[in-house]
Amino acid sequence: SPPSNYPTSPPTNRPTSPPSNYPTNPPTNDPSNPPTPQPTSPPTPEATEAVQQAPAQLLDRDVRDESWEYGGQIQYSSGRVLFFFDGNPYVCTGTVIDDGDHPDRTLILTAGHCAFKYDSQGGRFADYALFIPNQDETRGPGTDEICSNDPLGCWTLAFALVDYEWSTRRFPSSVPWDYAIYVIPNVPESHQPGFIYERQPELSTTLEDVVTRFPIDFNYNQKTAPTTHTHGMGYTFGRDPDFRYCAKELSTKNGISSYKNLWLSVCDMSGGSSGGAWMKDTKDDGSGTIISINSWGYSSSTGMAGPNFYTGGGAKVECLFERAKVVDIDDVTNGGVIVSDC
Repeated sequence: SPPSNYPTSPPTNRPTSPPSNYPTNPPTNDPSNPPTPQPTSPPTPEATEAVQQAPAQLLDRDVRDESWEYGGQIQYSSGRVLFFFDGNPYVCTGTVIDDGDHPDRTLILTAGHCAFKYDSQGGRFADYALFIPNQDETRGPGTDEICSNDPLGCWTLAFALVDYEWSTRRFPSSVPWDYAIYVIPNVPESHQPGFIYERQPELSTTLEDVVTRFPIDFNYNQKTAPTTHTHGMGYTFGRDPDFRYCAKELSTKNGISSYKNLWLSVCDMSGGSSGGAWMKDTKDDGSGTIISINSWGYSSSTGMAGPNFYTGGGAKVECLFERAKVVDIDDVTNGGVIVSDC
């Protein structure tokens, strides 16, 4: 069984200024009848009518750090990223993202420090990584490699892509590029089934078939929409395995003198939530659109920073995303791809 002492911070070299406060977390509820990711039969006309009469509502309450109470799409599509360096386990959060028509793969968005460990001698990708969606409803005590404890089970993350700048810079000068995309080949061998498959063995073993693929808005510009109410999602380590969130109107903060991070000033989530999605237009059915991810914060005060995804402002995230959609899965070695031409 895996070691039980999961660290509360990722394996990147993080200096004392700004202090590290990487996010992670999900309640130890053990539902006897957890929800299924897909209905086994179409809804009745009565049920359809009821849904039409009660459309999903936008969420606009400020939240520091609470359990996500709404379930829905984002809970199934978000999951624990469990990754290893030299046999030591680390935890982050990731989200299934919409890659269009690329049926050979599923893409997981997370933070750069959840995939690649910087080192002045060159750095390297994680030795091994798993994605555990909806870990909030695990039957186990918390994060582990026992996939049968989790509703949908686990998917092996074959490799990751990071930007060249992330691989060559030490924190905090690397904060503009703290994002990564993991790739899961859509083959049965990538999946270890969870307990829902015990009674629904016909469910697809392809992750993007059983959860919602979330869109990313690379055109979102905080300067022209400064009051955007944004929800940051994540699995913190301190409250493992509870799925948690914070919410506030976006502002900005200098991570380094030359770069303004997006900023959720009230967010109090901690290590392990790193890589979790930041969403605008979040509704109580768990829908929304991704505009950033949890990246870094301060250990002595509240607040969470996220990289700016706005392509028009010079962000390279969309370029990395396009590479992830087409890179030849069979040609990747050493755990990942460092993209140097974005």
